[in-house]
Amino acid sequence: MAIHIPIALLEESEEHALYEYSQPIYAPDPNRPRRLTSVGHHTGTVRVDKRTGEVDHVSGQDWDAEKFFFLRVAACVLRCHRSGVYPASRSISS
Repeated sequence: MAIHIPIALLEESEEHALYEYSQPIYAPDPNRPRRLTSVGHHTGTVRVDKRTGEVDHVSGQDWDAEKFFFLRVAACVLRCHRSGVYPASRSISS
């Protein structure tokens, strides 16, 4: 199953860029017992230092304790940093 992670730019300055990412929360669909339906989402934020490329996990550690989503988002943000472009929105699938 592919995982889709939407990423959005929250804030940008000369020193850093702050991105928000989200993970959907699924629960059994009462109308279709063999299906899951989205019932909400968790959000997290990462900050990339534009000078060094260091990526910090600002929030989201409580639901992403294993850093599954953070590592994928950090890799995407680092690619943006290397190219020198910080897009307003981005989406990754893994």
